[in-house]
Amino acid sequence: MTTHKKNYLLTASEFNWKIPENRNIRAWGFNGQLPGPVLRAKKGEELVVQFTNLLPEQPTIIHWHGLQIPNSMDGTELAGAFGRE
Repeated sequence: MTTHKKNYLLTASEFNWKIPENRNIRAWGFNGQLPGPVLRAKKGEELVVQFTNLLPEQPTIIHWHGLQIPNSMDGTELAGAFGRE
């Protein structure tokens, strides 16, 4: 069986986000959008994500929905640890 790959580029950054009443605020998100993009893969496909963190001096985690992976790889384990370093 041939394994197909889904490749995504994901960048965490700060950007201007337009909110109602034509106001702009500074926001943090992925690929300059909020909410971030949806990454899709079919069962059996390999998901490859190249991640770049452009947030100013901020560690970043990603929490995955819809994937059965160990908690230690899901980002939730570290969520409360930031700020205690």
